[in-house]
Amino acid sequence: MLISFGIFSPPLGAPFSIYPLICSFVMGVRTGSTTQAIIYGSVLTAIFLPIGGWLGFLLSRHVLMDWAKNLSAKFPTLEALHSVFSQPSQSLKIMILLRLSPILPSSILNYVLGTFPVRNREFLLSYFFSAVFWGIPLSMVGSVFTNMNEMEEGNDTTDPGTPIGLTIIVLGVGATVGVTLAITHYTRKKLREIIKEEERKAKVAEGGGWGGGAKVTDVASISEVGVELM
Repeated sequence: MLISFGIFSPPLGAPFSIYPLICSFVMGVRTGSTTQAIIYGSVLTAIFLPIGGWLGFLLSRHVLMDWAKNLSAKFPTLEALHSVFSQPSQSLKIMILLRLSPILPSSILNYVLGTFPVRNREFLLSYFFSAVFWGIPLSMVGSVFTNMNEMEEGNDTTDPGTPIGLTIIVLGVGATVGVTLAITHYTRKKLREIIKEEERKAKVAEGGGWGGGAKVTDVASISEVGVELM
C-alpha cells in the first residue's frame, strides 16, 4: 500500500510532505522503533516519490500537454527559465534549486516541467536529491507521531520529556522549519539572480526590447500558490 501511494500520490496532486510523514508513522507503529521509522520513511520516500513525480511529468509531456501549458502560463516567472533548461550545464542546477525551494508545490512543478525542454535524467536526479534532502527531516517528524500514538496506548517507553524524546522532537521539527526557511531564502535569491541575467540577455538580443518574451515578475510572487514542503 505504501509503495502504491508513493507512486500515485504525486500525479494525483498530493503534497510531497504527506508521504514521508505517513511512511515513518506506519513503519514506526509496525516495528516499534523510532530509528527504523526514520530509515524506512526516508528510503521509501527517496525511491517511490521520484517515480510518482516522473509519472506526472510523462503524463504532462505526452498526454496532458495542453492542460499543462495552461497551468504553466499561471506562473510567468518560470518562463524566464525556459532557455536555461535548454542548457545541459545549467538545467540540473535550476531543477535542484526549484526542488529545494517550497515556493511551488512539487505536484504542480512535475506537470509544469513537462512543458519545458527538461530531460528525464535531470528530472529524476533532481527529484531524488530533493526526496533525500526533505525525506529525512520529515520522517523524523513522522516518528514523533509514532511515539505519541504509542504513549496513548500505554506501550511507549520513551517519554517525550526524557532526553531521547526531546532530542527527536527538537531535531525533527527544528530541522524541518530551519532548513525550510534557509533553503527558501537561498533558492529565491539564486533564482532571482538567474532570472535577472536571462532578462538582461533577452534585452540585449532584442536591442533593448523584450520582444516576444514573457514579462517576468518577482520570484516571490509565485509563493501565492501556497507554501509546501516540496
